[in-house]
Amino acid sequence: MEPMKIMGLGHYYHLFVNYHVAAESLKPLIPQGLELDLFEGKGIVSWVASTWQDLKVLGWPWVVPGPAFSLTLRTYVKKNRGTDWVRGYFPIESWMSDSKYRWCKNICGLEKPHPLELKRSVHFEPHEKSSRGIFEYSWKKLSEQPEQLIRFRTIGSPQPAMAGYLEYFTSEKNQFFLKRKDKLNCFLEERAPWVIWELDEIVLPTQWPSQMLANLDWTQPESTFVVKGGRVVIKSVSV
Repeated sequence: MEPMKIMGLGHYYHLFVNYHVAAESLKPLIPQGLELDLFEGKGIVSWVASTWQDLKVLGWPWVVPGPAFSLTLRTYVKKNRGTDWVRGYFPIESWMSDSKYRWCKNICGLEKPHPLELKRSVHFEPHEKSSRGIFEYSWKKLSEQPEQLIRFRTIGSPQPAMAGYLEYFTSEKNQFFLKRKDKLNCFLEERAPWVIWELDEIVLPTQWPSQMLANLDWTQPESTFVVKGGRVVIKSVSV
């Protein structure tokens, strides 16, 4: 069966904060029918802060302008398909700032993000032959809690991720799995290969919104980088 287009959008700027996690802690969080895809024998989770804009749902005559900002905790999975493996990612939990985008994702059969007062600011500073991007993401899960902040600065120019490295393993998955109404679904992101910036001057929040892995030490990530994204088409594919 040919993949069916669901939506197209601008999918720009993705911050990845990657952690090693014991596989035993992750197995209860993924649906039956999927297996963990390990990197060098270890489970991986990523916090991914993203920017969505100019969303166009199949069959709609208008565009939802955005931008909307999302924060997703995801892990990496695989599913056996005959003699081959389909490798992708599984969103454990997700949050999104814009109610229109949350509604669109829901009616299209994608995940149902939690609402979050998520904001992003970015500006670029000239530096030698390139520029340095200063990014900040901030949110408040509850009004009485202190605001949480991610802040970082890009280094150099964006480059393709190198195969065999954690940055490639986490950023080049273009299929993802969701389970809704006891059914496992698979989706394809059609996009150009991403390029990534290395980061420095990294400030991480004292508290992430998910409690799924509350006992994990989030202070020392294995890697952090930001992706310079582009246009994406999301399609439903058979599993």
